Amino acid sequence: MHGEGFAQYGTPRPTTCGTARTTPFPAVATAIHKATIHKLCQSVVTDFPGLGTFSLNVEAGM
Repeated sequence: MHGEGFAQYGTPRPTTCGTARTTPFPAVATAIHKATIHKLCQSVVTDFPGLGTFSLNVEAGM
């Protein structure tokens, strides 16, 4: 990936639109101003206090 203006972080989300889910779940927020992606494979392990440790796997541009 080649990008400009990139930020990524893990965050617990309290709910999902259109569901009855009330407990937080792990999510990742990513912001990229401009990017070119070719065969991106990313794996990140993040600890969310109160929720546990989760592994996020992202594939793009395949």
